[in-house]
Amino acid sequence: MITVGRNIRIWGAWTLPLVYALLIGLGGLEGVALTVLSLAYLALYAGLTLPALEAAYSGLFGVIAFLPIASFPWVLAGAHLTLLNWSVLCLVLAWAWETRRRPEWPPPSVAWPLVAFLALASLSVIVNSAWLPPRLTTWRRFVEYLLNAGLILVHLNGVRTQDRLEHLLRWLILSAAGAAALGLILHLLPDAQAERFLFNLAPLGYPRTGILRHLLGDPALPLRATGTHFDPNLFGGFVALGLMLSLSQPFAARRLWPWPVLFAFWGVSLAALIASYSRAAIVGSVAALGLIALFDAPLLMLGLAAGTLLLLLLPVTRPYLLHLLAGFAGRDAATQMRFEEYRSALVWIRRYPWLGAGLGGVPDPDLTPRIVSSAYLFIAERWGLPALGAWLATLAATLQIAWVSWRRLPLHLAPLAHAIYATLVGLLVIGLLDHYWVNPDFSHTALLFWLTVSLVLVTHRLQADRHVS
Repeated sequence: MITVGRNIRIWGAWTLPLVYALLIGLGGLEGVALTVLSLAYLALYAGLTLPALEAAYSGLFGVIAFLPIASFPWVLAGAHLTLLNWSVLCLVLAWAWETRRRPEWPPPSVAWPLVAFLALASLSVIVNSAWLPPRLTTWRRFVEYLLNAGLILVHLNGVRTQDRLEHLLRWLILSAAGAAALGLILHLLPDAQAERFLFNLAPLGYPRTGILRHLLGDPALPLRATGTHFDPNLFGGFVALGLMLSLSQPFAARRLWPWPVLFAFWGVSLAALIASYSRAAIVGSVAALGLIALFDAPLLMLGLAAGTLLLLLLPVTRPYLLHLLAGFAGRDAATQMRFEEYRSALVWIRRYPWLGAGLGGVPDPDLTPRIVSSAYLFIAERWGLPALGAWLATLAATLQIAWVSWRRLPLHLAPLAHAIYATLVGLLVIGLLDHYWVNPDFSHTALLFWLTVSLVLVTHRLQADRHVS
């Protein structure tokens, strides 16, 4: 009976954001009906997640999958409460209720550079606000970014057993596949129906214009899959994250999902990645797969080569392949725009190397604020080179922990840990070509990035605890 009640909470918390999205997207609810439904969602979600940390995790991943940028249709203290805010709050409360003990801190080699990075970023924002004060929304998103990094404490102390780690990965993989499936359905629907569904989400903070996203912004070119993430690159990044975490499942003695389910996940995720036309996401996924193949299954490299050949030969993937090759050759408009962003970012960094430009701007009239498509340049441009150094030191320490643990892991833990380590490398590869893992404007992707860092530390702690015991 306890297990049944636990499963109901877990599945209910994960399904609730999807049901909420479908009711609004298909029904076009507004006004009183939307307010009543939102209040019911608020109360039901809290009731499902607050007593159980596992349900809080599945609910959080459900929100990220189906309504990552949605907010409730009312204003509190001048701002909208987002579904992600509510999910994170319930996660922290569920963790505090379950733990009730002094938290364990990350290793000093990770904790100190992380604290330095967050302090330098905060200093940059505060100092540069004297030139052009950021809007309230911008301040709020930056604070959310700091809190997302601080959730490392929750993950490190909330995931203390391999069973809990498997639960978290199981639902994160399911959520990415669920987002991929919903994105494909919307992608395959007639444009008018897909646009109508996404337009109906406008009361939740979704855009009312520019809903359908075409390649290079040209309606004559293929439509890009976005799901309910609005941006095809954000959508592709989340799908790639789930795909990378599942890559080592063929080597696991205790698989997170049965074989037929895993094949379905891989198929729908790969199709969604191709439909998103996200070059960074596919390159990061290939990097993660190559890393697992290199260290764990060299024969898998043959499968990787065969898959690449298949990608070259299939007619249905030809537009994506041409898009990918055009990016590598630097020929298309999107790549040329990236090069211009890089040049502009280097100018900003040369003029403001220590504290960057913050979130508001700088007094130089010849510098036009723009978002650079690189996580590394984004940090240096916005928060300064010292902040970038601290961020890189944090990740270097995390990767060093992963490297030390790689060959020492017990057989039952190794496939999970190797997938997490490869996923972090994949995210860093994606960061070379896009900024959303570190951009405070995208709270859910920043949360996922720091969650991946946390899971590296969790696997190291599990390996160390087992060695001691």
